[in-house]
Amino acid sequence: FVQQQPAEADEVLFNAMLDTHSRTKDISRLESTYQRMKDLGVEASHVTLGILVKAYGQVCDIKKVLQLWDDMKEQREQANAVTYGC
Repeated sequence: FVQQQPAEADEVLFNAMLDTHSRTKDISRLESTYQRMKDLGVEASHVTLGILVKAYGQVCDIKKVLQLWDDMKEQREQANAVTYGC
């Protein structure tokens, strides 16, 4: 869908795909999906941050978690208890 109708792709769709990759611990696809999201100019949210932090935490990539945390300052400001509890 994203390749055929990129203008229709939104944050909710990308978050669903990111969450799927997170649950299957497919970090390669997670990263390529997140990059595609950025390439299309789709804004990440605090939900996106939570999904990415959870995914990297599940594979014990603490360095990547800390990098995301630093890179996504705006999304951290929107974060709530659900985000932190992911």
